[in-house]
Amino acid sequence: SRRWSAGAVYRQGPEFDVDSTFTFGPLAIARNRVSPALAASRSGPTTFHTPDVLGAGISVRATDALTVSFDFDRVAYSNLEPEKNVLTRDVALERFEISDADELHLGVEYVLLKLRTPLVLRGGAWTDPDHQLRFNGEPTDAFTVRYRAGDDVVHLTGGLGLVLKDGRFQLDLAFDTSDRADIVTISAVATL
Repeated sequence: SRRWSAGAVYRQGPEFDVDSTFTFGPLAIARNRVSPALAASRSGPTTFHTPDVLGAGISVRATDALTVSFDFDRVAYSNLEPEKNVLTRDVALERFEISDADELHLGVEYVLLKLRTPLVLRGGAWTDPDHQLRFNGEPTDAFTVRYRAGDDVVHLTGGLGLVLKDGRFQLDLAFDTSDRADIVTISAVATL
């Protein structure tokens, strides 16, 4: 309908062939804690898979000026698991885990239509669940301390948009803020 829309997306994450090199520092050499054979076994060619994403969403245009959108994304962080051995070739891989994550996104857009140059105001929030590499072992195990679960994070977002010159030029400013990072994005689109 004119007021409701829905969509779905599948994005396959790219793969990269890489060479990994394990390097140990002077403390390990001094105490003979890492053998050259072990370092060699932890180095070599591997493949890095970025996560696939499957998403679906809906949007409703409540009025000519107000649009509300919601979407759900399933991010397959477990795609990274077969190549964890870049970090952990000498440890049982089945004890390491990277969980898939479900992200929820909510967005609101309001257009100030009565201005000479319409101004678009945007706001929203999205969830960023924990998806760190973690080790399932005893609490006293060094790997359990080094590779532990992280925290879920909520991001707040906002932005402004302007369309100028009869729709031929668009300027957008956006921000994304959370406990983990703050991001500011500026984009411009010109249609010739």
